[in-house]
Amino acid sequence: MKLQNPIISSPRVGLVVKPNHLKALQLAETVLKILSDFSAIPVLDSETRARIPELRDVAGETEFRSKMTSTCDSIVVLGGDGTFLSVARYP
Repeated sequence: MKLQNPIISSPRVGLVVKPNHLKALQLAETVLKILSDFSAIPVLDSETRARIPELRDVAGETEFRSKMTSTCDSIVVLGGDGTFLSVARYP
């Protein structure tokens, strides 16, 4: 069942996943399903899409990490401190 958010229509949600991190990849699949349930537009950063084969064919948009903070309504970061900081350093 698709859930509709009456306040925001089709929010763009960025997703950054640490490569070679099994738990992060498994959680990414769950996050993508939840985004689909809420009719959100997933936006994978270009590094995530290129470096993680399981996410290459995921529907959605691709954006450079440096642009995500200005083009996405929110960003989900799955990984460690370094992955988080690699996104947070952009205004």
